[in-house]
Amino acid sequence: MLGRLAERTGRRVYRVGHLRGGWTSEGTTLGGPPQVLCDDFRRRRQRRSKLTRFARWFPHATVWAFEPFTEAFDESEHTTRGLNACRLKLALGSRKEKVTVGRPSNVHGVSSYTRGPVRPGTGLAEQFYLARTRASLFRELGAAHSLRRWRTDRHLRTALPARREAFTRRMWAEAAAAVGASFSEPAPRLFEFSREGLSVHVLGQRTPFADPVSIELASAKDLAYELLARANVRVPEHLVLRRSDRRSAHAFLESGPGPLVVKPARGGGGGLGVTPSIRNTSQLERALRRAGSSSERLIVERQVEGEHYRFLLLDGEVLDVIRRGRPQVVGDGTSTIEELMFAEYERRLATDATEGMKPFPVDLDCLFTLERQGLRLSTRVPQGTTVVVKSATNISGGRTCVTVREPVAPEVAHDVRAAAVAVGVRLAGVDVVAPDIERSLTSSNGVVLEVNPIPGLQHHYNVAEPEAATVVAVPVLETLFAQRAAAAHA
Repeated sequence: MLGRLAERTGRRVYRVGHLRGGWTSEGTTLGGPPQVLCDDFRRRRQRRSKLTRFARWFPHATVWAFEPFTEAFDESEHTTRGLNACRLKLALGSRKEKVTVGRPSNVHGVSSYTRGPVRPGTGLAEQFYLARTRASLFRELGAAHSLRRWRTDRHLRTALPARREAFTRRMWAEAAAAVGASFSEPAPRLFEFSREGLSVHVLGQRTPFADPVSIELASAKDLAYELLARANVRVPEHLVLRRSDRRSAHAFLESGPGPLVVKPARGGGGGLGVTPSIRNTSQLERALRRAGSSSERLIVERQVEGEHYRFLLLDGEVLDVIRRGRPQVVGDGTSTIEELMFAEYERRLATDATEGMKPFPVDLDCLFTLERQGLRLSTRVPQGTTVVVKSATNISGGRTCVTVREPVAPEVAHDVRAAAVAVGVRLAGVDVVAPDIERSLTSSNGVVLEVNPIPGLQHHYNVAEPEAATVVAVPVLETLFAQRAAAAHA
């Protein structure tokens, strides 16, 4: 498997495993034999490394490092240099989890990392902030709600990997059939497409269009905002601060109209740590603690009112646009909002559709959004009444998401293209908030919120009319074949 990966990517590939009696690392390069290192690694340096801690927590894990090395592996010194950004995957039986560990400039023993995004709860400060946030929610929601939430979350975590892989496999298989290519899976989540003597590969939903530099830039939201502003793309009014700088955050709240949004500047993908609908200092303090459990640097920004749109672009061409409605529940005349939310969560758990990959929990966003409407979780909703329960749209289901067929203003299309170019992303999911996209962002007071370097293609299939959804995997696959054909004839 290492040899096949090296051959397909042209990169050095390492497997680091926690074996009895010490560490072993196997590396292979295109056209070269594997090189093996065993027990004589530098133990002290390893014990301090994040990779060692991961293996200590998960002793049966296998860790894969796929990123390129710019200098050769020195077997005598047991040193690798030039590793730019390392993406690791922990394979824990049937459960698989991606982890971004760091960006080393000089790696000893394959595992000394200097900086990079940190997983929530990995450091003492992160654990402290996360514990305070959970304790606050526990006090407010009660033991019965927390236990039921824990059970539903555990069910979702168990089912989610298989559901995501099944959807991804089906999506690529249908796209291969549409373009007349053969489809195979030589390794878990590694899909191969062949047509007319050419072969292309994707890893899950990660395509060759994503490169480590663009991923790092887009993941650092404070840097991405700066790049977008330089490109004259409208972004929210915001402030970047350290999580301990409460005074600046409070001053920003008092200096202008609310509500605010607090989110991690680094390591907060998928809506992790993001809290909108903040209107007072008490809510701001709770949101800062929540975001502080994911990142040491935070962003506090003015919340922009309007609809949420996701643009999918490939090399400047808009492939699809969806409008993502805010999560909501519909009253039945007897149930409380809390009961309606659990019913929706359990409905999603019972389905194998794309909706079944998204949770529906009560969090700070939910509590603040309800408070903004003068509601509580214990409020009983009249029959047929719709209540918006969250301001963020990252967990919106297919019932509230629609494919946009209306024309997009040329100025908006120009802005989303400029955003993708500014960050250097070829296949990009650009999030826009605006009252509508039939006029420029300047005239509608809209903004670009984020550029996603590895956009979730499932969002474009998870719409109210799935039979009319844009099959976005087809143009992605066609472009991969065109790129491979051009390279073959170069």
